[in-house]
Amino acid sequence: MSVEITSEINEQVDALESRFQTQQDRQLNNLPLAPKDIADIGIAATIDTATIETETEPKEMKLTYAEATNKTSTPKPKTFLLYPNNESEEINLIKLLKTEIKIGRDFQIKDVRNLQNQGISVDCPSQQDVVKILESIGNNPSLQEKIKPIRTKKYLPKCIVYGLEPEFTK
Repeated sequence: MSVEITSEINEQVDALESRFQTQQDRQLNNLPLAPKDIADIGIAATIDTATIETETEPKEMKLTYAEATNKTSTPKPKTFLLYPNNESEEINLIKLLKTEIKIGRDFQIKDVRNLQNQGISVDCPSQQDVVKILESIGNNPSLQEKIKPIRTKKYLPKCIVYGLEPEFTK
């Protein structure tokens, strides 16, 4: 690096350090003075401890592990799949849906992803939006000929563990 750049960086670092030091000095100056004799301690004991405790607590409480796991999770988007009916035709389903279905007032689409075999996955914020989109596809005869909608099902996860003895059945 050139000498000019390093000197400029050093000046900026020095300025930041001086700002940090002045902020720390201001915070130390705002602290109450320590009592000098026993009489001052007796007076300080009459102060309401509830107000002192609330002032010293951090503004943002950290959650314990149990509290964090018990938090309600955000609702998962409702998903359905769309595939072209005729395998021989090259159809861009996203363009087809944009031209045939008016998105906005009646329902919302959160996300659209491409899938294998020229299909798409459509995520909606609610199940009502999914029903409205599928109804609009069902009511449009040109879309019925070109698109095959599939609703996704919830499956339980499965795991295969190898190397267990035959006594274990579950």
